[in-house]
Amino acid sequence: MDAEHELILRLFARAAHKVGSVSRLAMMLGVSYADVAKYMQGEAIPPEAVLLRAVELILDDVAHFRNLYPDAWESLSLPK
Repeated sequence: MDAEHELILRLFARAAHKVGSVSRLAMMLGVSYADVAKYMQGEAIPPEAVLLRAVELILDDVAHFRNLYPDAWESLSLPK
């Protein structure tokens, strides 16, 4: 799995944990459970708007992820 997909998996996993479940995360992001599952399995990269909504849910953890995956963070055009 490349760094971008690993970063997305971890972001979505953290967001799902924060909101209580993957199903609830999907509902909050306005996407299907199947779409979130694809993002978390490295099968797809979410649209930018969905990715940014997931990041908003874990703002307290952003610095951790930005430091852990600096190149992937930049390549996904996430806020600095």
